[in-house]
Amino acid sequence: MRAAIDGLLIKYHEAKDLLKRVDADYAAMVQRACTDPNSLLHPTTRQHISRYVKHLAKLKNTSSSLNTSSEKVLETQQLWQSLTTGSQTEESLSRATVEKIVKEILEKQQQQQQKKKMTRNCLACGQPKSRMSFEDFAASPFFERELEAAKQRGAEWKRVAEERKRKSAVQLPTGRLCRFCHQPLKQGPNSPHIHTCFPGVPGKYIYCPSRVFSLYKAQGMVKEMTWMEFQQSDCYEAERDRWAAEKRK
Repeated sequence: MRAAIDGLLIKYHEAKDLLKRVDADYAAMVQRACTDPNSLLHPTTRQHISRYVKHLAKLKNTSSSLNTSSEKVLETQQLWQSLTTGSQTEESLSRATVEKIVKEILEKQQQQQQKKKMTRNCLACGQPKSRMSFEDFAASPFFERELEAAKQRGAEWKRVAEERKRKSAVQLPTGRLCRFCHQPLKQGPNSPHIHTCFPGVPGKYIYCPSRVFSLYKAQGMVKEMTWMEFQQSDCYEAERDRWAAEKRK
């Protein structure tokens, strides 16, 4: 079957209706070779032949149709030749033309480098400001003013650097902080808080001198007390009752 179709494809290679002609000839060939005229269940339709043509195209690694005329091939070859050899409307750049373009670019760059840098114009007269040498500037009254300003800037930079160094060396407190004295709630040598409890009252009590002083200042407490001093004061019983009532809420 494949050999017969290949022969018909070669026969009608440049024809306009390739598949139609191949299908008709192949159907007639099958009918002539068939012993039973009623048995025509054979892949002679145009769909099967088109599938076979696509299969041949894949084998040849091409996506174009096999029905390519010689005129189309010649047109493609001419287009490819024009693309590879240069455009027909514009001539390709020669070596002399490229050298001329490069020379012009280099000359423009040299002219820009040789051009003097323009100074800003004076706001009063509109003329370009003249540059002053360092010797003339040192003899002018502006030298002392600029020297003093430079010393002030240096002192300011030094002060800022020392302040940053001091802040980086200071260790900020870690952990939970008290909202009254802003010190760590954790009991330790650097914290004024005491973790204790009141007799008969369940739960831990954290004694904060600043908090207790703010509560009982109106009742006669004159200063912040340590835990031992607070136990001997008159406000101890009042604080125990307040804490017990707060725990019952």
